[in-house]
Amino acid sequence: MRTVFVEIDMRNDFADDPRAALPVPGTYALVGKMRVVEDLVDEVLETFDHHEADDEASQKEFEIFGPHCVPGTWGHERIAGLAPSRSMPKNTYDFWKGVGMDGAPPSWAEELVMGADLIYVGGVVTGICVNAFINGAIEKGLAPKLRVISDCVANLEGAEGVDSTEDLFNKWTGAGVTVIGFDEAIKELTEVV
Repeated sequence: MRTVFVEIDMRNDFADDPRAALPVPGTYALVGKMRVVEDLVDEVLETFDHHEADDEASQKEFEIFGPHCVPGTWGHERIAGLAPSRSMPKNTYDFWKGVGMDGAPPSWAEELVMGADLIYVGGVVTGICVNAFINGAIEKGLAPKLRVISDCVANLEGAEGVDSTEDLFNKWTGAGVTVIGFDEAIKELTEVV
């Protein structure tokens, strides 16, 4: 059984750090648990915001969220403590729409996700980028393969236009996605191996 862990936006600009452009409470606390998951899956795919100043999609995001994850800045760097992985930058919050000139993820990244038997998901922001990834995966028929690790996501609870984590979990489970706790995920992964 092939397993992949999709890590979404684990970049300094989303850390719970005063230097971050869009600090997400609890981001640093995710790192230890995510590190354990990294060691148990077959492959880790890191997808992250990558906003060039002259890119049209990036400019649209800057209008909403302000400048963030600009190459060459501290905020663009991967949060310390996570393992090296295959990386897929995206120029908008949606994995499925925000990469490359054709507005789609590179074929290797999409094939990695689509070809997995189980897709574990963690990262930030639950109500924005994680939600976009999950919704796109549901549209592609991947809901039965998805495992959102509840202890490995962090949200901007109460932010305008951002659904609560509880509402998102309910929506996703209603669509056939499994929301799983960290201990349950580890148990499942050790049984899969």
